Amino acid sequence: MTQVQASRLQLEQDLLKAQQGWINTIHSLFMSSLGILAGMSVMHIILIGAIQDPVKFLNMYVPFAMIFNLIFLILTNFCVIFGITIALITREKANERARQLDKFRHTLGL
Repeated sequence: MTQVQASRLQLEQDLLKAQQGWINTIHSLFMSSLGILAGMSVMHIILIGAIQDPVKFLNMYVPFAMIFNLIFLILTNFCVIFGITIALITREKANERARQLDKFRHTLGL
């Protein structure tokens, strides 16, 4: 193996390692956003199910309703963005693997 081939192989390995780091980070952020959303939803269901006095509940919930709503919207937007990103990454990785399996990938394919 020549020096140029060795350096190119090292560069490709470094790029793949950096790419894997980004993929893991995006996946972790996506899963944590989904977990927080699920937890907030379950807490709302339990809170609403435990209502005994609606007036008392409204007096307690109204000051926090806007904050909860904003957090839900922000986390939902993050989940949509991260979900689309993961879908695009998965599709691109599947295409890369398919290109590697195609023995005619260097031909024009006419």
